[in-house]
Amino acid sequence: MNPTWMNDPRIRNISPEKLAVMTLLMENAEGKSPEEFLPILMQTSQSLEKAGMSFTANEKNLILDVLKEGMTPAEKQRLSFIQTLLNQG
Repeated sequence: MNPTWMNDPRIRNISPEKLAVMTLLMENAEGKSPEEFLPILMQTSQSLEKAGMSFTANEKNLILDVLKEGMTPAEKQRLSFIQTLLNQG
């Protein structure tokens, strides 16, 4: 995974706790297909909720944008579909 995502201006206002969760999530998701990644994201989101936190829409978009790097066009398309569904909820 390209570590330059840590320079993305969208992470400026993310708490250190959520940033640590995001980093671990991205490490666990690296090399996974969109279908393999979705359960990881859902499990992480549930764990955050139990801790009284949740990912904002912008944070979810950042995670998915970073994960799209290195994916095939077909995988990017499937992940974009998942991203659309997540943004509706």
